[in-house]
Amino acid sequence: DYESILDGKPNEELFDAEKDWKKDKFDNFVMKASWKDQFEPGSQLYFCYGRLSNRTALLRYGMALEYNKYEHVHLKIPYIKHIRNCEWLVDKIKYFKLSRYLRFKLKRTKMDINLINFCKGLSFQLDYTNYENLIKPVNIDLEIQAVQKAYGFIQDFLSTFSRTPEENKELLKDPSIGYHEYFATVYKLERQRTLVFHSKALLVVEEILKRLKKGLTLEFAVMRVHDLETDDECNRNRIFISDYLDMLKDQQSISSQEFI
Repeated sequence: DYESILDGKPNEELFDAEKDWKKDKFDNFVMKASWKDQFEPGSQLYFCYGRLSNRTALLRYGMALEYNKYEHVHLKIPYIKHIRNCEWLVDKIKYFKLSRYLRFKLKRTKMDINLINFCKGLSFQLDYTNYENLIKPVNIDLEIQAVQKAYGFIQDFLSTFSRTPEENKELLKDPSIGYHEYFATVYKLERQRTLVFHSKALLVVEEILKRLKKGLTLEFAVMRVHDLETDDECNRNRIFISDYLDMLKDQQSISSQEFI
């Protein structure tokens, strides 16, 4: 069954900082330039780390950045839990040894519409739901339901962290923590901030959809949600969800033409 498939993964060994990390004296750090680069003696050099997520920055340079706009989080959802009534499909997944999870890349710069579409698919009924509803915001009730499910998935992920974002933020101020623990905390905190940011954006989208359901035009529906955002946050959030708003705009245009 689906539970045995999920539980079949090997146990991961716990990380032991004392055993796995040695005291770094930072006495063996070398940077090399290409033979094409010509520098005058005594000239000042600048090093560009590139557009890196904190995970990659940790692997390459041993550091993580707060408010890194290139940060992203992979949200893994065990989709097999939601197809428990389709034995033939579960058998195919086991036979072909397919992944037991769907992964959604949550960025700091835009909302992942695929996550909402997946959540709409969880409520899909072959004889009732038109397939276009899964990729276009046609059914407002289905959209609201999907946004609420997406919010729930992110909240479940947030609950797996051992510390809250506030606790991790306070830990960064502790002068007794070491180099490795400091950047490990930054890494965890930025992941949490990304998840919290997406959560709030989904709540804003939910309110916009509820306004549309009440009969408001999109022009008024996208106005600031006072309980959830400030004026500055409103501008930022509308850019963040702009792709989804464009889909709503296109759908309203089609509906208006059909009405005419």
